[in-house]
Amino acid sequence: LFTHSGEGATNHLFEVSSGLDSLVLGEAQILAQVKACHERCIEKVEEGSPADTYDGSGGKIVSKMLNAAIRMGKTVRTKTKIGKGSVSVSSAAVELMMAKSMGDLRKVSTNLN
Repeated sequence: LFTHSGEGATNHLFEVSSGLDSLVLGEAQILAQVKACHERCIEKVEEGSPADTYDGSGGKIVSKMLNAAIRMGKTVRTKTKIGKGSVSVSSAAVELMMAKSMGDLRKVSTNLN
């Protein structure tokens, strides 16, 4: 676990949202997670809702920061080729297996521990 604060936190959020800081470069699932986080931060608790539902505690600053990160992520994906090719761990694994087997997955041996 690691933490960032101040400008470092903002930079990290933008890098993650744009797919630059993810297990697979350009991974799109991260942007969807940032969008979901934003929705949860601004959503208000409805009367009678369980206590563990969202409370809208994100505030205006967090909301603006998440909005900017989402825009950044969309812009990076639109203006670059970062989302081309493998964009998730699973698709990267399949591409690697296909390359190693030269298209015949029966040639791939697995060792699951």
